[in-house]
Amino acid sequence: MVIYLNRFIGRIIYFFEAIFLKKDSHCPYCTSHKYEVIFKKRGIIDICHCLNCLLYWTNPMFRFRRFYDVLYQEKDLVTNIPSRIKLNKLMDTNFKDTEKDYLKLIEYFVKKYKVKKALEFGSSWGYFLYQLKLFNIESIGVEVSAKRREFGVRKLNVRIEKTLEDVLKEKEKFDIIFSIHTLEHLSDIKGIFKSFYNLLNERGMLFLEVPMLHSRNEAEHFERMGIVHPLGFSKEFFLKNLTREGFKTEVYEGYRDLIHDFRKEGDSLVVIGIKHKEN
Repeated sequence: MVIYLNRFIGRIIYFFEAIFLKKDSHCPYCTSHKYEVIFKKRGIIDICHCLNCLLYWTNPMFRFRRFYDVLYQEKDLVTNIPSRIKLNKLMDTNFKDTEKDYLKLIEYFVKKYKVKKALEFGSSWGYFLYQLKLFNIESIGVEVSAKRREFGVRKLNVRIEKTLEDVLKEKEKFDIIFSIHTLEHLSDIKGIFKSFYNLLNERGMLFLEVPMLHSRNEAEHFERMGIVHPLGFSKEFFLKNLTREGFKTEVYEGYRDLIHDFRKEGDSLVVIGIKHKEN
């Protein structure tokens, strides 16, 4: 009951913002004011497309303090905090054969790239960080939700910081940065790739996974954007902007051509960026 009530409250607030508080927009990545509105969701929410960097975003951008602690709940959502009994079952099997199973993905990077130190941006309650520990990878996470962050630290004994700035202050360097289905939840990504670049060792790797926008003409993909997913990404966005930030970039539609026996669904963009020059 609480889940449905929270979801309803969030939508009411967003609906009110869309009618009364919509403002002139600018790109959340490059800050350009050169954009076009390419889709109207529910007739009032603008889906904007930046003509400079090619990012998609919603106007209005839903901004609610402590959203990810208070309102971000859905039935069976991967990031929902599990009960004690469910957590024990997950940890007993190391999350194998569940929707949180990333063992094959981690094994791929350990074997091919000899990863020893990792940062995860968007750690939720720490299940990915826990699996990194199984491979003896030193790791740090970043998670904005205090509730999920504290749960991971307390129950899974992983290290999770509040912001990327907290990690930057430590002046640590990483072999790889993972960010899996996180960027699309942010309201502002200005400078984020530069921060990732500065946190990586020379020849370090950035690994991203986001929902895939196939075409600007396919309304079904823009319907996914809104309160929870204010940003949308295309293959062209990453190829253009990660390259500008000093990454050699490859973009895959799903995992089939990267790790063929990992996940079969093809509705995600999987992005690998190798740091290859100093900016």
